[in-house]
Amino acid sequence: LLDLPDLDPHFRKALSVATHRISAKSGLYPACYELKDVVQLGEYPVNAGGFADIYKGVFRGQLVCLKTVRLYQDIQKEHVLKVSSVKQLCVQ
Repeated sequence: LLDLPDLDPHFRKALSVATHRISAKSGLYPACYELKDVVQLGEYPVNAGGFADIYKGVFRGQLVCLKTVRLYQDIQKEHVLKVSSVKQLCVQ
């Protein structure tokens, strides 16, 4: 639903907030938060921080930044997805 171009902005916001709350309570995130058709440009990051690398990419014909979280052995993927759920995965 969030991808519909004619969606009322107030309903879009309410739906986004409700989805975030459900995600936070359940510890799950909807598959619709996964971005498909993202193309990474280049093999190496253009910048890096303490826990993530930044790459250039293209999404729907637009140049974007791709933030990729670096996972260490003591940090599990599922935990990172639960903690960051909507904040890192949702594009509005």
